[in-house]
Amino acid sequence: AEVATEVLNQPMDRFLDFALWQAMRDLKPYWLPALEQGEIDFGGNVEHLTFALKAVDAPQLAPLLLKRIKEGKIDPQQAASSIELITALGQPTEVYDLFTHVVSPQTELEPEQRARLLETLVAATKQRGLNVKGDMAPLTELQRTDNVALKAEVMRAAGAWKVGVMRTNVKQAALDVEESSSRVQKAAIEAMADYGDEECRNVLLGVAIEDQDPEIRSHAIGQ
Repeated sequence: AEVATEVLNQPMDRFLDFALWQAMRDLKPYWLPALEQGEIDFGGNVEHLTFALKAVDAPQLAPLLLKRIKEGKIDPQQAASSIELITALGQPTEVYDLFTHVVSPQTELEPEQRARLLETLVAATKQRGLNVKGDMAPLTELQRTDNVALKAEVMRAAGAWKVGVMRTNVKQAALDVEESSSRVQKAAIEAMADYGDEECRNVLLGVAIEDQDPEIRSHAIGQ
């Protein structure tokens, strides 16, 4: 199986992709137990490992991927696919554990890296229809960042997971009370739409009618 995934280092097409996918499924009884026992690791190549895991239904491996991410064995630049896989396969507790790792100040990430990983996590939970539930204090702390990209993703996360303690701050950002960047305001508008109740719909209506920026008005209307 490890040798087979070396083909990923070459240009791929749909025929090769399907052939490798089928090979991973056919060889599952051999490579999956070996992976669980730590006997193989696909040469430490995250792309190869992720492809193999996506080809088979192996939710028991979500903790293994999570452990590798938390131990820093997966480069943040390559972590997005692993996050998607953990979110798709893992239990809600494992997804929450992944969330706390991504937002924790103890996790050494540049703000842009943290923003990208948080964006990936939010998109993956939406695709699964899963709310991240638990203590959201780390997310509320993260909204104080000066990094525009990260703050925007915090807003989206709050709306996607309907984080009650952040609702007022998201509303203020959508109304641009603090005159933040348009990127943050747009993210907050999307979050208001995700909260989805009557108060939030009224906020969106107000922005669509009253905001001075036609691009922002259009964004509110589009929700």
